[in-house]
Amino acid sequence: MLFSTPGPRLFAVPPGADFAAALARGLRARLADAPPEALARVELTLNTRRAARAVTAAFEDQGGAATFLPRIRTFDDLADDPLAEAAAAVDPVRRMLTLTRLVAAFLDRRPDLGPPAAAPALALALGRLMDEAAREGVALEALDAAAPPEHARHWETTLEFLRIVREVWPAILAEQEGGALEAEARRRLAAERQARAWAEAPPAHPVIAAGSTGSRAPTAMILRAVAQAPQGAVVLPGFDPALAAEVWAAIGDEHPWAGFRRLLDGLGAAPGDVAWWTDGDAAHAPRRRLIAQALRPAPVTDDWRAALPGLRAEAAAATGGLTLLEAPDARREAAAIALALREAVETTGRRAALITPDRGLARRVSAALARWGIEPDDSGGRPLPLTPPGVFLRLVADAAFAPFEAVALLALLKHPLCAAGPGRGAHLRAVRRYEIAVLRRRPDLASLAACAQAAAADAAFAPLAGAFARLMALQAAPHELAAMAAAHLDCAQALAGDALWDKAAGVAARTAAQGFSVAAAVYGPCEARAYPPLFAAALGGEAREEAFRPDPRVAIWGPLEARMQTADLVILGGLNEGVWPGPPAPDPWLSRPMRARVGLPAPERAMGLGAHDVLSAACGRAVILSRALRSGGAPTTRSRWLERLVTLTRGVDAGALAAMTARGARLLALVDPLERPAASAPPEPRPAPQPPVALRPDALSVTQVETLIRDPYAIYAQKVLRL
Repeated sequence: MLFSTPGPRLFAVPPGADFAAALARGLRARLADAPPEALARVELTLNTRRAARAVTAAFEDQGGAATFLPRIRTFDDLADDPLAEAAAAVDPVRRMLTLTRLVAAFLDRRPDLGPPAAAPALALALGRLMDEAAREGVALEALDAAAPPEHARHWETTLEFLRIVREVWPAILAEQEGGALEAEARRRLAAERQARAWAEAPPAHPVIAAGSTGSRAPTAMILRAVAQAPQGAVVLPGFDPALAAEVWAAIGDEHPWAGFRRLLDGLGAAPGDVAWWTDGDAAHAPRRRLIAQALRPAPVTDDWRAALPGLRAEAAAATGGLTLLEAPDARREAAAIALALREAVETTGRRAALITPDRGLARRVSAALARWGIEPDDSGGRPLPLTPPGVFLRLVADAAFAPFEAVALLALLKHPLCAAGPGRGAHLRAVRRYEIAVLRRRPDLASLAACAQAAAADAAFAPLAGAFARLMALQAAPHELAAMAAAHLDCAQALAGDALWDKAAGVAARTAAQGFSVAAAVYGPCEARAYPPLFAAALGGEAREEAFRPDPRVAIWGPLEARMQTADLVILGGLNEGVWPGPPAPDPWLSRPMRARVGLPAPERAMGLGAHDVLSAACGRAVILSRALRSGGAPTTRSRWLERLVTLTRGVDAGALAAMTARGARLLALVDPLERPAASAPPEPRPAPQPPVALRPDALSVTQVETLIRDPYAIYAQKVLRL
């Protein structure tokens, strides 16, 4: 038997530890006296597939050349398991389009509630409400009791609006979708059936659930069932039972261990019932105590005074590996982070990782690392609408269906995917001549066809005009959305060719676009101007852009991926309010008291999850806490977690805080000299073109005088292009 103690069995891996390595080490230690094949009988459930890969690698590293592996799956696999016998899930794009159609019809009857253009956004908000209700097991009929008797008059209008999901949508599910379930409802149903099956026929083999905070109700349901199984155990990430016991009664939704409190309360357990999975990792204990004190619940921060003597005695050990980096702007922050990553990996055997939810910062750091030929292993992806194929598809939709804008049309014609291939140069020259000779005189989409038919037009425009002809015909009157989607994809294919679907981003864009085209059948007729926002709303998700040969020593992780792994140097980037933590998702339907009354989670629950990620990552051996003082030209505010840590450290030991800041200033001092040209390099002479007299203009319009003064060469270039 793997476990001999009675359930529920709860274990913890401390913040800052390598969770995957600790999980593998603890499981091997418990099976040290068992035959090798005993490990293969263990069923291990993790929160993500990346976590599964990290744990697999940890077992292989600790097991030598060949080893048995446990049966590893993720929590999402439970919902996809055919044995779960749950109904099929509703296609999310079909749901979005159906809700948008219903919302648009409601706004047509009640134009005082919003413009027709707001229909997609309101449909997405309705979808989020439905997902939350299904996830938490809350019946939508409970919304009738959400408001107190003295509620405002507009709540009656809100209830009328919510009839879409309370009455109309269930009927559509039964008729249009053939009884399919919402994705979140299906996931909850699968979790309920799995928990019930384990309760009725407990598994005889060891079952371990690890790496999850239990923040979602279906996941918490599985964790409780595993903890109570005869040979089951739950391994909690980033949890210190002794430190949690000090503040357990005061923990609220914003605390890092709020999810663990809900889980333990559901099991009737307390922090004292949680044991260490391997050991308490005494080397990181001073850092854990400092950051746990900084993140104490607000009602009990008065205990800081009592904790000061102990914190002062450990100040050097707690802050010795901490660096505070506050850059003047986002560009310098990215450059300093890239320098720190490069400096770390120059030491043989060291790994470094940037952890941030800010994908913009991640892309800037990747670009800064490229100057040294370092390609990081980036676990995140770029939002699909921002990838080259996503941008191109949106530009085609805007050029064809939205009110005409010359800038949007030129952005499409000059996009790298437009006419990609050997004739790209000729295409760009033709676009330039078209812009100067035709578009500036006739700024409308029909000018493209006119240009192709004109005697002086370039023949390269003939296929472009043909590709747009079908879309231009659809602008005359409303058409079926499915026909518009098919024409949209045909045009995009004609303009870009097969290059549009290359690489991971192209595959993701093709899947999303084809899914939209198939799902569009449920929408019906659609006006031309309504098509671009509908397509943009359906073009969700992310596309991971794989590096050709990523450097295994440098990684960029999101907070979720970082829960299961660590590095020798960890950089927490973007620690500003509005970034980390991000703003709570707006809820146009229910206030906080209303959500609590019907049993929906408070928006602050996401804050607690983010705080747990910061606590776990900041307890590593060497950590840089990074932020930019300005973003987009506006001043920023420290993340609430960083502000608390700075305030407490200043009170504990001002010298330790000064040392943290000095280490960050050293990195910043290297940024400007790195980007400044060498002093020995002589400046290049100012350009002074002297075109032949025959090519110089002999007449100028009044409007060209300004161009002549600002950029004389542009006048010459325009004349050459006309020739």
